[in-house]
Amino acid sequence: DLSEVGMITPWAEWGKGSGDNNGSYAGNNNFRAINSDYRPGAIYGRFDTGAAVVLGGAGNAAASNGLANRTIWGFGVKATPAAVNKLTVGAQFYHYEFSRLADNGTTPTTATLRSRNSRNIGTESDVTAEWKHSENVSFKGAAGSFLPGTYWKDVRGANAALNPVVMLAGDVAIKF
Repeated sequence: DLSEVGMITPWAEWGKGSGDNNGSYAGNNNFRAINSDYRPGAIYGRFDTGAAVVLGGAGNAAASNGLANRTIWGFGVKATPAAVNKLTVGAQFYHYEFSRLADNGTTPTTATLRSRNSRNIGTESDVTAEWKHSENVSFKGAAGSFLPGTYWKDVRGANAALNPVVMLAGDVAIKF
């Protein structure tokens, strides 16, 4: 906190969800939280398994709203200028990967899967802004880009186009 300048907050985080490495064992294949709501990143966190539209399309294993078979790390900075103390702007970067390779082959509930040799789901860069109008009302905006990792080549095929996902979003939060 710098007087006459404002508050600058650098941050970093790392999370790893473990589980059994043997996909054919009927035990606990993934780390399971009681009620996971870990959703890092403006894009990866918004288009998780509970969303109407899932990142990468329905039926893929990359979307998640927790750390089940995930290693996620990120860093960024937030700043609140002293002259405009209701505004907070930030920049963040995240890297997403599987903690262990996704299961190959067939299971009783899925068709034959392509061989998956990569754990790299992708990376995301975001710029965010939040205006705290009052204690109970805030306006948020985000611009982000998600770059698919090599996991997507395994799933979609070596010649598949891996286009980045770009998003602009705005949210209003009202507390009752």
